[in-house]
Amino acid sequence: MEKTIKPTQKQDLEVIEHKRRIKSTLINCGVEMFSCVLVGLMLGLFIDGRFGTKPIFIVTGFMLGTATAFYNIIKLVNK
Repeated sequence: MEKTIKPTQKQDLEVIEHKRRIKSTLINCGVEMFSCVLVGLMLGLFIDGRFGTKPIFIVTGFMLGTATAFYNIIKLVNK
């Protein structure tokens, strides 16, 4: 005999799956934000150290990293 799933159990499984997807999306958003900003800052720090223009490229890298992070998050959420 096959085990049948009752409607309430099936709905519960759907709710659990939906919550798992939301958590996964939120974690991905956090990782995207952190990694993009970090890469932007590191590139800015490297360029500033190379050319001796201390605050200019760090700030530019931070802004570009943040803009890239928001762009990627928007793409991820609209998927």
